[in-house]
Amino acid sequence: MLNNNYLTKLINLEGVKFKDIYIQEDTVRVLIAGINHTQLCPYCSQPTFKLVDIKPKVYRDADLAGRACYLEIDLRRFECQECCCTFNESLDFASPYRHYTKRYEQQVYKCCQETTATYTGLKFGMSDKTAAEIYYKEAKSKQRDLQSLLSTQVIGIDEIAIHKGHKDFAVVITDLTNKRVIDILKDRKKAALKAYMAACNEEFKNEIKFVAIDLWAPYRAVVEEMLPKAKAVADRFHVMQNLNQALDCCRKRAKKESIDQEIWKDTKYILLKNREKLTEQQEDLLDKILELKPDLKVYYKLKESFRSLFNDLNDRQTGREKLSAWVLNTVRHKATGYYEFVKTLLNWEENILNYFDKKVSSGFVEGVNNKIKLIKRKAYNFVNFENFRIKIIDSFP
Repeated sequence: MLNNNYLTKLINLEGVKFKDIYIQEDTVRVLIAGINHTQLCPYCSQPTFKLVDIKPKVYRDADLAGRACYLEIDLRRFECQECCCTFNESLDFASPYRHYTKRYEQQVYKCCQETTATYTGLKFGMSDKTAAEIYYKEAKSKQRDLQSLLSTQVIGIDEIAIHKGHKDFAVVITDLTNKRVIDILKDRKKAALKAYMAACNEEFKNEIKFVAIDLWAPYRAVVEEMLPKAKAVADRFHVMQNLNQALDCCRKRAKKESIDQEIWKDTKYILLKNREKLTEQQEDLLDKILELKPDLKVYYKLKESFRSLFNDLNDRQTGREKLSAWVLNTVRHKATGYYEFVKTLLNWEENILNYFDKKVSSGFVEGVNNKIKLIKRKAYNFVNFENFRIKIIDSFP
């Protein structure tokens, strides 16, 4: 026969004592009682021991020995002798007005993290709405002041698409040192980002040394204004994306001028992809179209030589020299299709060169975008931006 001390340890709840247990085929009922005869008034914080009522209450708890476990307690109601307010006794294992224990809610929360609110509701015998409410409550409680949890010197500012094709972009602020999402802002306007940075604590802002951004001037302006100790680093992937777009325009012109249209099938992929990642068959096709169009060959070689700047160089001065040489080479070849890109380079030169001081990029945001796609596939119960924000941040603890 199990003794009371063993069962008290088994249920592992503070502030209560074990009274009895009833084990049935698929359920366990555990009778408990509060042990604190004095309670602090939640309204005036004065202690009181005046008992005015007792009502039975049942809490769903984590399964015990493979059975659904229910905690039954005669919940006491006290009256404050100072302010005369009445209140229920405080229980460490459950939140006020809840019918579930905190550890049971933790199980629901973890299940929602991995699956959907609908599946979780079916598994735990509750509505999907209740499962979602528990999830968001727990997730929100864990998202304390994220700025103070882990120190970081490198952050990223980028944008993510909330709904494909709707042009509703949100700003994601990431900790690139610890690979986590710091926050998501619904508005990508400069004023919104500036207001957010203004609200951040000074210690957090002063510690930041580098900020990876895309080629959007308002981001740079906010970094310069609100994070004076940080350098704005033009993200290499966005820089290459800009160049690749220019190269693809050149490809389209070459294709339009070509008699043999069939040869251009799938050429966008092989032109933009890093050459060392191409298959032998893809390399053969690449060489064929470059020989067919000498102008396109010039553009392709310029693209590859520019890409090597990021891969091969490690100091700012050499980077500046090589970047200038690349621009001159582009002009010498009269590669007019790249002239707009050259203007972008000159406008963002110092920010691009900052990459050689600290090789950071916001490539981590791609993982955030993949997580968003996964959440959408699961049809998770977010119906507003705040729930969406909580879910994404919670996916990168």
